[in-house]
Amino acid sequence: MRNIIIIGISLVLLTAGTALAGKPQPEPPPEAVCSSMINAKCIRCHYKTRICDALGTKSVRQWKKSITFMVRQGAELTEDEQNKVVECLSSLPQGSQVVCD
Repeated sequence: MRNIIIIGISLVLLTAGTALAGKPQPEPPPEAVCSSMINAKCIRCHYKTRICDALGTKSVRQWKKSITFMVRQGAELTEDEQNKVVECLSSLPQGSQVVCD
């Protein structure tokens, strides 16, 4: 009897796990994506203060030019990552806690 209960509980958990695995996970908020991208890709070579000081001072075009230059210098960013970083940095206001924490 005890084994039947354990098997039944296992099947319920397995079914619930399978149902959850098929559902798409919610995307993290844009701020979290931005922060993680900057921490993973930019902080290797720059202090956050350098990036923070530039927030709110550059247009999308200027950020794109800066990121393209960084890639030429060896930054490892795919084209999609470059676009995300440009979008992120150009949309953040001066002193944003996303970067300036």
